[in-house]
Amino acid sequence: STAALDLDRLNAFFDAAQQRYGVRLWRYKGVVYAQNQRPRLVVQGVQNLLQITGGTMWRAFEPTRTMLVFIGQALDPVWIQRELQGCQAQSGATSEATAVRIGATG
Repeated sequence: STAALDLDRLNAFFDAAQQRYGVRLWRYKGVVYAQNQRPRLVVQGVQNLLQITGGTMWRAFEPTRTMLVFIGQALDPVWIQRELQGCQAQSGATSEATAVRIGATG
């Protein structure tokens, strides 16, 4: 998505995803465009361990966007997409979809 995400809502989403999927959520990672943050934020997680750190600054010619990848078993992409859309910052909220890739087995 090109809409900025609210970090409090994003943290609540990750808490909910960890609760919902537990050990079935093997890995998640990506880049987040967050409200009131100049650098891109780098997300890395394994099951219930989450790390969000500041990355490089967005360059003027680069599109600012969020791209996340989730790898696990029996993950619900519709739920993940809907919950991430709910993380959009109110001042810049749009109906755009957040880019999410789901990797699943069995």
